[in-house]
Amino acid sequence: MKNKNYLAPIIVIGSHRSGTSMICRFLENTGVFMGIKKESNNESVFFQNLNHWILNTSSARWDSPDNIQYLFANKDIFDLTVDYLKHIVNSHHIKSYLGLYKYLKNRSLTRLTFPWGWKDPRNTYTLPIWLEIFPNAKIIHVYRHGIDVANSLIKRHNKGVSVAKHLHNKRKYLYNIVKKKGGFVDSILCSNIEDGFNLWEKYIRKSFELENKIHNKFLNIKYEDFLYEPEKHLIKILEFCHLEVDSEKIKQVCQSVNKNRSLAYKEDKNLVEFSEIVKDRLSKFNY
Repeated sequence: MKNKNYLAPIIVIGSHRSGTSMICRFLENTGVFMGIKKESNNESVFFQNLNHWILNTSSARWDSPDNIQYLFANKDIFDLTVDYLKHIVNSHHIKSYLGLYKYLKNRSLTRLTFPWGWKDPRNTYTLPIWLEIFPNAKIIHVYRHGIDVANSLIKRHNKGVSVAKHLHNKRKYLYNIVKKKGGFVDSILCSNIEDGFNLWEKYIRKSFELENKIHNKFLNIKYEDFLYEPEKHLIKILEFCHLEVDSEKIKQVCQSVNKNRSLAYKEDKNLVEFSEIVKDRLSKFNY
């Protein structure tokens, strides 16, 4: 008989730069395990690598995700993908997510008795596969104003270019010995406001499509609303996830919220002008 205390994961979705990292940190601070090994954006490296693999099977990427439709359309490959991942989440590979102690105690991600989950923007596109493996998962969708998202993507791109130039000049002599692995930046598709906004639009549209299919297991969190009333929305998240946290702890973890991050694009004349150009597209998502 299946142990009723086994808990399904909390899966956080939403486009890059939308506040998913912030929500992930709040979940961790209120007792949700989000992985022993995470990268700089608070994403579990274990699930990040699996999502990368899933997208790669259909020549898709986080910045060009549409090709994943071919994976979903091919039942044989879809079933093989699901079966493979079911094996992985019940194998020793999960040590990189759980850590050695939790792995030895649990041995499987389908037999965890503590609150757990992960966040990765690519979950937005790979979610149908994860729901085959974890059908009772709770889905939290975090979304933010498209202009702020696009501008943040540009800033991240420009920072990456600056670092790439520095390293290139420093390591140029090494290329005579060892060829460079990978490109100079993770993506060159979000270097301007139009392309960044287009990518945000893809992600948010896909997320709302998912909500229509699994609305009973789906919670939308608007980034700006969370910044304005963090305690109210954190309580909403905790109730959705069936987590009990005392009010003092909630107040404590919400003290770090910076309300000034809301609608930051309004401080930039060029971004305000662009928002007027795309206002009809924004309005479809209540902006």
